[in-house]
Amino acid sequence: MDKIFNYFVNINTDVMMIIVFAFFFTLEQLVEKPFAIKKNLSHSLPGILLQVLYIALNLATAAAFVFCSDWIANNHIGLFNQVHMAYSLQILFGLPAIDFVAYWSHRLNHRVSIFWRLHRVHHSDTAMDSSTSLRAHPFDVLLYNGSVIIAALIFGLDINILIIR
Repeated sequence: MDKIFNYFVNINTDVMMIIVFAFFFTLEQLVEKPFAIKKNLSHSLPGILLQVLYIALNLATAAAFVFCSDWIANNHIGLFNQVHMAYSLQILFGLPAIDFVAYWSHRLNHRVSIFWRLHRVHHSDTAMDSSTSLRAHPFDVLLYNGSVIIAALIFGLDINILIIR
């Protein structure tokens, strides 16, 4: 049992995304309206390149998260590195802090014209299904992940908190 638990705890998040995507995509084919898509291949094919880029960019940003997190910790940058608090409190306050910054970043994507031009790729899906969550312009993915790094800088979040999110 411990072996199975450790496998799922240590699974690569990109592999997990592929498994979850495959599960929900398969489930969507079994369920009738409103989620069933009759022309699955013709609907999903245009988004495959975006999905591959999405996964590749997530791998690259994982490296950036580790680098930035180490730099933040080594240079004592951010609120949590200035105020001494229990690590459990850093997690408790750090997760909503990431969501707060990501929320406002997302709002900017809808309000600022140049960001909307990138973000609207995600909203351009004609039929919402599991592939919609992975349909994003590569620069939109970089901007979102950049907002997480900004949150890490502002609040002094370490890599474990970034991984938990």
